[in-house]
Amino acid sequence: MFVICLDYNSTFRNIDRYPDKCLSIFAFTIGAIFAIVALIFNASNLIQIIIFSIVSALTLGISYPFIKETLKKTVKRTLRMEEEYIGMELTAEEDIIDKAHIKINGIYWLAKNTGEIIKRGERFKIIGIEGSKFLIQKVRGKNMNIIANVFWC
Repeated sequence: MFVICLDYNSTFRNIDRYPDKCLSIFAFTIGAIFAIVALIFNASNLIQIIIFSIVSALTLGISYPFIKETLKKTVKRTLRMEEEYIGMELTAEEDIIDKAHIKINGIYWLAKNTGEIIKRGERFKIIGIEGSKFLIQKVRGKNMNIIANVFWC
């Protein structure tokens, strides 16, 4: 019982990383309590094992939907790498009419232009993802010709 308590505490500190472990420990604890009650009433070992198994399975089956829903509401979903780029502003290295390859952190991605033509040196923003392509749009009012600035230095 001491080992279960230690594991129980460490599991709830890391509930966002190990939700299934938390659920199984909860179910087995309830099953163990019922098996201990059966022991108090002098039930045989076989009866205690059966009670433990049935109560643990029922607890697991009944509590799983509730705990799963609670975890969905409380644990923040981890973004995929490409989702972290949404909202990022970049400078065009070439004219982008419809589709182009853009380089972000050393990785080339396919981008689809959803707005007006983006000329070389103009700023654009990643506004979404469609399949494996980034959806990009020209940033208005913040156009900077970085390539020209470098050239004149």
